[in-house]
Amino acid sequence: MIVGASAATRILGGTACAEEQIIVGEVGSDLGARTVLSVGIPLAWDHEPVESKLRRGESEQEEDEGPDCEAAAARMERSVASTRAARKLLKTAEIRITGRLHPGVVIEIGELSLTVQESNRGVRFRYRVEDDQPVIERVKLES
Repeated sequence: MIVGASAATRILGGTACAEEQIIVGEVGSDLGARTVLSVGIPLAWDHEPVESKLRRGESEQEEDEGPDCEAAAARMERSVASTRAARKLLKTAEIRITGRLHPGVVIEIGELSLTVQESNRGVRFRYRVEDDQPVIERVKLES
């Protein structure tokens, strides 16, 4: 979750990703720097140290004598779990801009992507899972 709801909090360029929510004051810039806000996709989080991965990779190469059905099944299970997790995230994922939203900003919710065409103030983007539709709503502006 990325939260910086005051008007002073700005994302002026680059990519900001969160699983559930991004709440920010201003997004994008008058100069048109590429800015992407992305929610609703499970983020990879791998805690295994690189060194242990390398050691395991060496031992796997020594033992590799053909296709590993167990490894393939495990990858498939992780893929199914990731798809379920993504679907669950879509129910609560949102991007809320309490200040100014500049044209050219890319909003991504799950697999949905849209590019903002006009400057806007105080908007919330979310995904309505029930009918598979994006929703854009007005939010209370900062004083």
